[in-house]
Amino acid sequence: MSNAATIGLVAVFGGLTLPLYALCISHTNDYLTPTQMPAASGKLYLVTGVGSTLGPLSVAVLMDLRGPVAYFGFLAAVHLAIGGFALWRMTRRAARPLEQQGHYATLSATGTQVAAAMVAKDAVAQQPAAEPAGIAQPADWLGADDLVSAPDPAEPAANDDAAAPAVRQA
Repeated sequence: MSNAATIGLVAVFGGLTLPLYALCISHTNDYLTPTQMPAASGKLYLVTGVGSTLGPLSVAVLMDLRGPVAYFGFLAAVHLAIGGFALWRMTRRAARPLEQQGHYATLSATGTQVAAAMVAKDAVAQQPAAEPAGIAQPADWLGADDLVSAPDPAEPAANDDAAAPAVRQA
């Protein structure tokens, strides 16, 4: 196989591998209440971190024993195990209907307050009007305006001298 073909296959493989964490957390969150999501996300992040630590150590040992071909064999084995686990889990529980699944909104890692407000408004708009049966929702859902609030230019700022009460001089 030529170097160009190998690089192309590695690029395709990387493009298919990188979204695994996002897909796992998205699927997990479809079955959780909003109060359970941070704990589940933290545990999945921990599992990802352990795999990111042990994976290179394991593949290094295998490459020492079998040579460079063990690298792609190890990656294939790990991804087949993840795929097998996903298929096995699909037999244990039915998929949640689309109406009960959460809305996915993308936001860059360097998002601004404006971008966060836009995503929050979109998420609030996507919330179901009625509570789906069997899903506990917190009563105090925040609206988009509660998440990011910009100061109203019509109102004086808290440290504005014009807004401060007059102090009598003695």
